[in-house]
Amino acid sequence: MKIKLILIFGLIILGFTNCQKDDLFASSQETILGNWKYDKVTFLKEGSFKSVNISSNYSHIKFEFFEDNTFIQTNTQINQSAIGEWYIGTDTVTTEDSYSVIEYLEGSLLDTATNVSTEVFWDYLEVKRTKIKYQEEKDGGKYTYKLVRILDGRRNNAY
Repeated sequence: MKIKLILIFGLIILGFTNCQKDDLFASSQETILGNWKYDKVTFLKEGSFKSVNISSNYSHIKFEFFEDNTFIQTNTQINQSAIGEWYIGTDTVTTEDSYSVIEYLEGSLLDTATNVSTEVFWDYLEVKRTKIKYQEEKDGGKYTYKLVRILDGRRNNAY
């Protein structure tokens, strides 16, 4: 019985030591690095109770974020890319009872084919190892975007 307990305890310790410290405490700034694609996009019109799934409109768009705070957005449907700069900031949201800190991604994107620049603002940003979620209010409602990490073999993408 003691041997089983020691073995179980040893396996638990081994499991904790195999976790990379960087993975546990990585910031959104570090975690966002790598390749991403849209998984689900929904739109909730103001005053409505049911959101509409519009994911098919975004399935051909991919992102790659780099350490130097640049990124590439690629439209695979028309084989066109745009380049941009980004940073992640924080803001405090207060209510009567409490406050919370939210993250956002802000930047700009230059379409290299048309030379048109667009501002980028991803609000209520949540960056996890394998997914990103953010919101955007426009067109009389709220868009909710969910992206997933693309594992491409060039690097392990496990920031």
